Amino acid sequence: MGDNFDAVRASLGLTPDHLRTLARNSFLAAFLSDDEPRRARYLAEVETHTFP
Repeated sequence: MGDNFDAVRASLGLTPDHLRTLARNSFLAAFLSDDEPRRARYLAEVETHTFP
């Protein structure tokens, strides 16, 4: 997944905040409605991750 984010960032000139929003939205849209604790863990990781 890191390579995909690097390619998107480089080609579109996205900031770390843009990347965080993309990552957050991907987990909010994911089919995890039957496992909300898991979604919450992923979202917490997104918030603490250092995006380039």
